[in-house]
Amino acid sequence: DRSCNRYMISSSFTEPFVINGMEVISFKVIGQSFMLLQVRKMVGLMLIMVGLNIKSEEQVKKIYTQVFSPEVLNIPPAPANGLFLDHPTFKWYNERFAELKGAILDPMMFSAQIEVFKKEKIYPHIVEQEKEQTPTTIWMEVLHRRAGRGLLKINEDGTLFAPRVTGESDPQAAEEAEEEAQIQDSDNEWEGTQPCKL
Repeated sequence: DRSCNRYMISSSFTEPFVINGMEVISFKVIGQSFMLLQVRKMVGLMLIMVGLNIKSEEQVKKIYTQVFSPEVLNIPPAPANGLFLDHPTFKWYNERFAELKGAILDPMMFSAQIEVFKKEKIYPHIVEQEKEQTPTTIWMEVLHRRAGRGLLKINEDGTLFAPRVTGESDPQAAEEAEEEAQIQDSDNEWEGTQPCKL
């Protein structure tokens, strides 16, 4: 279904830095539009690959080919804590209407103020939420248990094994699903109180 396609323009990482005693990395992705949970699943896949010690470029390419195929994989979205809209872009609007309107829309004219606001308000808030609620730690523990039971691993051919599981097919799946639901609930509550969140 072509309506599910999304065009990603770029992605980048920062070097690790410390905020209020916690080491973090900033991941930025720029795209024309995003589907529900898309960025969180992208981050989830990256964390899974790190957890499974996937290092070679060949393995990374093989898994990326797999996740963009029709095969259904259980890639749980990473917790929403830390996800926010940095700034909107108006490139195509400006190209089409700037001359007609006599001005362009460019939030980055205020980039210095934006950076100060992120460092003083947004980043510390993210870190405090992580310390208080530990959503990422809980999420990683669920993945670790799945890997320990063989529900998250690398196949002999280098592809990712991450099947969908149910309470009937795996006795512990229901408990994990409940934990993930709790993370989702806390994410929804957090999103409802933070206007800058996606």
